[in-house]
Amino acid sequence: MKYPNTLLVRYYGLYEIKSENKKRYDAFVIMGNCFETDKTIHEIYDLKGSTYGRENKGLGVKKDLDFIKSNLRIKLGPQRKRFLEQLTIDVQVKFVV
Repeated sequence: MKYPNTLLVRYYGLYEIKSENKKRYDAFVIMGNCFETDKTIHEIYDLKGSTYGRENKGLGVKKDLDFIKSNLRIKLGPQRKRFLEQLTIDVQVKFVV
């Protein structure tokens, strides 16, 4: 609540789906999106900062290696300063387990 503009992921739920034959379990996570836009989104990338196994072999959400191969660049424009300030705050978060 203290940092409403955080870029840290907000987790809303973790769910498990059990199949009838009980040989397979699937799980999915519901997370909040930290970016809002009125623009049409043509491509979605799940960037983790790692390249190991991070390539999409089919359709859907692309990954780190796909982004590198695309030669796209992220332009922050006038929001750059605010974005970097929030990023600095976020990396200082200490998680207690």
